[in-house]
Amino acid sequence: KALRAYKSTLPLIGIFPVGVTNGRHSLLPSRGQVVSYSGAKSGSVGAPLNPDHTHFVLVDNGVEGGKAFGSEIQLRAALEAYISRCKGVPIVQLVVQGGPGTLQTVRATAEALNPIVVLTDSGGAAEAIHEYVLNGALPERLQKFA
Repeated sequence: KALRAYKSTLPLIGIFPVGVTNGRHSLLPSRGQVVSYSGAKSGSVGAPLNPDHTHFVLVDNGVEGGKAFGSEIQLRAALEAYISRCKGVPIVQLVVQGGPGTLQTVRATAEALNPIVVLTDSGGAAEAIHEYVLNGALPERLQKFA
């Protein structure tokens, strides 16, 4: 939202699994071409593409529904490492809210020895990470992130 508010031309790339993208069927027949995405609403098992991103890399492993969440993590980590090596840019992961798959992303980032910043008051996985670091355990209400 900040990039949009300040009319930034900085690209913001979203990497997301096709199998949980709401309205994905309108995107698939037009591979390699510019398409107009309607911004379908969140569903019980999926999510819309974030309109604040300028570009998207959609990862398709053939799985649809909730099991597709997290299928983008390995590609994201490899792409981040490649860009970092080629451009000499450091990687810092920012965790704002997040779901159970966020923990897999955090793990991949930690294994690559990259720093992680967690916004603890944002809720979700960020709160679970904060609670675990402080107490070594999760309260019952955050067990879904374990």
